[in-house]
Amino acid sequence: MDLPSDPTPDQLEILQKYLSIQSRGSGSDGYGKQNYYIDKTSIIDKKLIIFKHKQKKKNVWYMRFYVGNKKYKTLSLGTSDKGLATELALEKWRTLKNQIEVGGVVFESSTEESIDLYLHHLKELVDTSQIKKLTLTCKKTSLKKLRVYLQDHQRPSQIPLNVLENYTKWRRTKNWDKNKHPSNPNPPSDQTINRELCDFKGYFDWMKKKKLYLHQVDYPFIKIDYKRSVESNPSFDVDDWMTIVYYMRTWVRKNENRKEYGIFYRTIFCEFLKVLANSGLRPHEALKLRWTDIQLKKKEEVEYRSSSKTERELSNDLNLIQIVESGRRYDVSNEDGYESDVDIRRNKVVRERLIAHIEVSPDTKTGRRLVICPAGVYFRRIRNFYKDKTGSFPKPNDYIFMNIGTTHSKKMDFVGRSLSTDHLRKLWYELMNDLKVDKDVHFSKNYTTYSCRSFFINQRLEMGVPPNYVAKLVGHSIKTMERHYENIQLKNLEPELVEVRKKKLEQVDFQTYDLELD
Repeated sequence: MDLPSDPTPDQLEILQKYLSIQSRGSGSDGYGKQNYYIDKTSIIDKKLIIFKHKQKKKNVWYMRFYVGNKKYKTLSLGTSDKGLATELALEKWRTLKNQIEVGGVVFESSTEESIDLYLHHLKELVDTSQIKKLTLTCKKTSLKKLRVYLQDHQRPSQIPLNVLENYTKWRRTKNWDKNKHPSNPNPPSDQTINRELCDFKGYFDWMKKKKLYLHQVDYPFIKIDYKRSVESNPSFDVDDWMTIVYYMRTWVRKNENRKEYGIFYRTIFCEFLKVLANSGLRPHEALKLRWTDIQLKKKEEVEYRSSSKTERELSNDLNLIQIVESGRRYDVSNEDGYESDVDIRRNKVVRERLIAHIEVSPDTKTGRRLVICPAGVYFRRIRNFYKDKTGSFPKPNDYIFMNIGTTHSKKMDFVGRSLSTDHLRKLWYELMNDLKVDKDVHFSKNYTTYSCRSFFINQRLEMGVPPNYVAKLVGHSIKTMERHYENIQLKNLEPELVEVRKKKLEQVDFQTYDLELD
């Protein structure tokens, strides 16, 4: 390298870098930095070498196995005997070579990287319509927990067989902070943990298939008591449901510590509950609905009343909420989903019911299905509420339960999306708490938003709708519906069983009957 007689500082810096590179390369023969090796020995045509390392344990032999021209894998042989080190190196080399030939991986990814690879694989399955987008979303949520749980195991090979043995306890204690989950104060249920374990099984099975993990993990699935499972989201008693419905009328107007948009979302939430109770939809299914998924159809029902009844009595008969005068006729909307015309001259009531035909999204748990909701009037109300708030009716492709932002936050990240289940769950707990404080109402059952669905199922079964039809409406399996149906049958038989018992007891002496009552 030629330099001028009076080099500049920049030229001197370039010269120093050049000399440094030359000094590093002069002692190397293709195996890396020669200065780090002690007693380097080539075993198989420079594809396998053994050596001792200056900066590591100097009395221990290491092996380096080259894959291609650049990549290599270094392993400690754990011995100071050169002959034994040579035998161990050849044995490990044959194992690694066979692993490559069968499609295995020599360079182990980290646990984090393996989870990312699995998620990429799932996304490819979604793109090819082999799994649903909802399935991918659920698995992502589960694998977030697994990332945290496996953070002490940097490599898949470090994961023990019984790694999930304490997962249930960890999930309900260390991974659960009640203060961080105000909208859901209860720890994960048995069903939730089992679902997460199923998602983990898919991940480990994929790892085993790709030769990233060669062991069989133990999965501590929890045996589910299906009787308790049904009771975890109990159906409303009719009186309890009516108590909630009547209280919601005043609850939506409560403005204590509530801002304008808070009152609006309370109103939408109340209509959301009524839709669930009249359609049997799962909460997340309702949140995915768009206006294009709804068809409203009218059905007229005519009822004649006694001529002796006054206009006020006719109104009371229909449990009217609102009467809007229009000439000599009255338009009526009531809580059972009717929009009625009351003709006073003929003492005739023309009840017009709006029936909603709902196409459930194919991305939901049970896929696309048709749901018939007899109270379509609630969808009309929701549409009008959004129109009053935003100044225009929702667009056909908008979500029915849409987030329109708040007074202080109208970020594009939220506006236009559907309301979240966490948001609605928080409103549910507010409703239950306010009901206790304002009305001193304490329900004997632990109701949830899912109770609306159970209420719909129980009401249809008690009305005599065949279980297989109800199963199709709500997207249940026949086996699940039979469990509901057995409970309903026993409940319906209760009066008859009591009457039979009473007659049997009356046939014996009075004293025995009295003792039985005690």
